[in-house]
Amino acid sequence: MTDLFDSLLVLLPLVALGHAAYRAFLNPDDATGIFRRGFLASGVVLLLLPLVGVVQIFGRGFSAGPETLDTAVKAGFGMLIAALVCAVVERRQSRHQG
Repeated sequence: MTDLFDSLLVLLPLVALGHAAYRAFLNPDDATGIFRRGFLASGVVLLLLPLVGVVQIFGRGFSAGPETLDTAVKAGFGMLIAALVCAVVERRQSRHQG
């Protein structure tokens, strides 16, 4: 696997979650919604990058081994489940407030 693809698999989801943490720090009233969007963005990135790696749209520079792709897909599903949990919590919070 190339170094560039490794970096993308790690950095893009972390940037999305880091941005969500920064925005939640600035606006703590909407922290659940912000983290829901951050987890959703990270999950989508972690699911799309292995797809790009398997299809090799950009050539061999974005290819990875099957173990790495499997781990990225599982992490992407985990992020999407975390986004779903945040959505449920956000909905319950909105019911209790109004």
